[in-house]
Amino acid sequence: MEFINREHLISEMTQMLQELMEEYDLEEIGVYEEEGEGNQCYFGFTVRKDGHVYMINNPFIKNSKGEVAPASHEWTVQSETGENKGYTSLDEVFNRIESW
Repeated sequence: MEFINREHLISEMTQMLQELMEEYDLEEIGVYEEEGEGNQCYFGFTVRKDGHVYMINNPFIKNSKGEVAPASHEWTVQSETGENKGYTSLDEVFNRIESW
């Protein structure tokens, strides 16, 4: 498992925002981080599309240095209608959001 600097991950995600916004015709998009239990945390995007808000995240593990590594390569989508797990790419996530 390869750990990276938390700020580096956030920077990489931030650099993707404009491209994702244009490619998937999003109203808004931002990066978020959420603490989990123990050494778990989540990094993802808050997205507004067609007036609906979605939280799209990936689970990470944090080490004692504050560095992070993916705990899984599956994306989870949370919305006002519930939670859906098991997406293997952002393209798959956004295609699913399009169909809701």
